[in-house]
Amino acid sequence: MNYNSLGESLLSGFDVIQGYSGTGASLDRINAPGSIAPITLTASKGTASALTEAAIQLVLTNAAFAANTAAAFTVTGQSGTFIALNNGAAGFQAASDAIIQLSGYNIAAATPVVVI
Repeated sequence: MNYNSLGESLLSGFDVIQGYSGTGASLDRINAPGSIAPITLTASKGTASALTEAAIQLVLTNAAFAANTAAAFTVTGQSGTFIALNNGAAGFQAASDAIIQLSGYNIAAATPVVVI
């Protein structure tokens, strides 16, 4: 999963990845644009009540979602884990931060998400 630009998967038209594998020999990775710091995510920042900018901002605050980082969160009523990639301004902005849904995938220490 390669992303050259955060604009490739915004909230208004985000990518949904089926069959993501965070363990074993077939370990998947999200190749983020160069401005995003590499990280292995092992936990969700929290659960957004809806898949809207306002609801996501309550979870991915300026403190929880620093500039040029990646973060995981879940959404009530949605399957799996969402990954957000920050555009360089702390906090979530729907028009410029990428969102990727890992459908059916539950993030945990034993089932991480690798962002490189």
